[in-house]
Amino acid sequence: MSKRDLFQRREMLSLLVSMGAMGALSYILGGCSTLIILGGLRKVTGDVKINGKPVSSKNIAEHKITNDSNLSTGPASTALFVVGKNAFLLRKNSQLSLIPAKSNPNEISGFELNTGGVLSVFAKGNRRLRTPVAIIGIKGTGAYLEVDTEKTYICTCYGTSHLQVKEAPDVTETVTAEHHDAPRFIWAAKKTIRPAFVYNHSDQELIMLEELVGRVPPFVNPDGSIKIESKGGYYGY
Repeated sequence: MSKRDLFQRREMLSLLVSMGAMGALSYILGGCSTLIILGGLRKVTGDVKINGKPVSSKNIAEHKITNDSNLSTGPASTALFVVGKNAFLLRKNSQLSLIPAKSNPNEISGFELNTGGVLSVFAKGNRRLRTPVAIIGIKGTGAYLEVDTEKTYICTCYGTSHLQVKEAPDVTETVTAEHHDAPRFIWAAKKTIRPAFVYNHSDQELIMLEELVGRVPPFVNPDGSIKIESKGGYYGY
């Protein structure tokens, strides 16, 4: 077995544990089970706050996530959560503000990522994602965003994204991807959108997130194998 296969097997086992007993059972049974989508926090590690209030694995059930919640994580911390039919994995040192949908009290119209990174999978419909330097319109996609003071990184894992430099509305690009085909850096000072490489997120995480909301990523065959090879190179950690 190759080092890459060993890495993926260890990562999948870790993700199944993070889903909990019911999530793992649903994953194993696949189409044989009826999945009830439960919103809210599914797992936290380290320093996590919702609307400024600390959350731990011991009091996770006491904290609710609404479609206008603010979430933050500290060093070596993560938050796994579901809002509507959208699922998220918030990375360390991140600040994320959900933006409610006007037409549906249980849904979001998008989010604003101020620092850090987040991997997200979305139900059908238009969403708008904001960062300090970019505005991104998406439609039913899986996407990974990571921001710092100079740039925004986005991998459209699958689906379509419309990218725009916030301070230069005429600098745009529309990306359609099947499997991590066109990651991009959106630069603030340079006011440009440039090709990037794939990093800090994996297929196993996307599969896990989609499973939480009763879906399967479009790059996965019915037998669970990957039907489309990534064109972006190695995309593990």
